[in-house]
Amino acid sequence: NLSLLRGKRNIVTMNASPKLEYQWGFHSEFYCLTDPRFFEVQEKKDIALGKIADVDSVTFCRDCMRKCISRDTPVYLRSLGRDGFSKNLIRGFYFGATTTMLALQLAYWLGFKKTYLLGLDLDYLSKGYKRFYDESTVQETDLLVSVQLFNFLKAKQIFLDNGRELYITNKYSWATPYIEYRDLA
Repeated sequence: NLSLLRGKRNIVTMNASPKLEYQWGFHSEFYCLTDPRFFEVQEKKDIALGKIADVDSVTFCRDCMRKCISRDTPVYLRSLGRDGFSKNLIRGFYFGATTTMLALQLAYWLGFKKTYLLGLDLDYLSKGYKRFYDESTVQETDLLVSVQLFNFLKAKQIFLDNGRELYITNKYSWATPYIEYRDLA
């Protein structure tokens, strides 16, 4: 029930999730993009450019996204590599084969004490898998779940070691054995 996010602050969205903002009546102050393939499909590109144009939100992008976006408003971050966790985004971030890793490093850098991951099923192999939005052109999945889980586990440990909390709100996610499940409500 994403209506629970109405009126909340410090919400980070990524990729096509701004579409949920309009549907559920909440607003994210931060937006993340890391995969240039997101701009290969016009409907996804339109979602991203609409959010980038939101003057009440700050967009953070992987430096390679600069060639896809003809605006200077996003904050472009240097990619330090695939595996790791950066506590200081001024130096850059680790992409971890998922935009979620940028969102986690952003939440840490901004000082969030509790971070909840919404969605994040990682179940790309189930028959009939589809995203929360319709895709006229379905983007091929990377199948780098093991890389993603490795980096989520690293992020969880860094959060815990520094007195912060990281939870996942999808009890069916492939990440739930690695990140504690907690209902958003």
